[in-house]
Amino acid sequence: MSSGRRRRATTSSYSIGEAPAERLNTVTTTASTERRDRWLVLLLAAVLTGIVTVLLGLSTAGTASAATVSSTSSTPPTSGSAAQTRVGVSASDVILVLGVRDVIAAGQSRGELSPQPQVVSGLCVAAEAGGGGAARSVALGLARGSDGEELLQPFADGRGALTNSQWIKEGLADEGPFEQRFAQATGRSIASGGRIQFNLDQFSITHGLEADTSEGAFGPGGVTNWEFQQVLNSPTLYPATDWWIGDEQIAGEDIGGFGLGPRF
Repeated sequence: MSSGRRRRATTSSYSIGEAPAERLNTVTTTASTERRDRWLVLLLAAVLTGIVTVLLGLSTAGTASAATVSSTSSTPPTSGSAAQTRVGVSASDVILVLGVRDVIAAGQSRGELSPQPQVVSGLCVAAEAGGGGAARSVALGLARGSDGEELLQPFADGRGALTNSQWIKEGLADEGPFEQRFAQATGRSIASGGRIQFNLDQFSITHGLEADTSEGAFGPGGVTNWEFQQVLNSPTLYPATDWWIGDEQIAGEDIGGFGLGPRF
């Protein structure tokens, strides 16, 4: 009988000993599942964080690029600077184009622009003394004839030239003595491409050659004789002078016959 009790005890002891092992296996399996779920959650969170970071980076870069292009389009490009392809920013059904839209041809990189015809507008300023872009001529000769009629101004108007009374106003001469104004007006006229138009109507060439002009324009020789000798004695003024009698220009081959040869 005691032997039977021992066997039941053994059987009972074996049954009791199996229960903790099964519970341990169940707990271990549950813990592993929970850890795996937590790792999956953490991995998914990391992936989502990375995606959000990338999207924010792209959005920031796009905003910076649009601002750069907008700033570039408002500043005129300087010579030698690299041209940039303009950027279009779109939102839903609205498209905002920053700058000028350029078509990118096959094989063309975004930093290159196809040659485009351009219209350049601006102010053209002639680089000459006295200002003004048109050639301006100077008129010389007797102001009035023997009967008091005007000779020089009508002659100047017909040639499109300027007389002494107009030199300062038109910028050919500055305020100062007449000799200074004469030098400035003739020099600036020649620099602008103009000519010296000398009217010989009622002028005595012989007297002009013989006049004493050593005391200047307002000496005993007279103003017109002084101007006449200034032209004949100047390697600069003489080649730029046209001689006229009665609205007829003296031809180059006839100048010597009138006694108008150079004196230098």
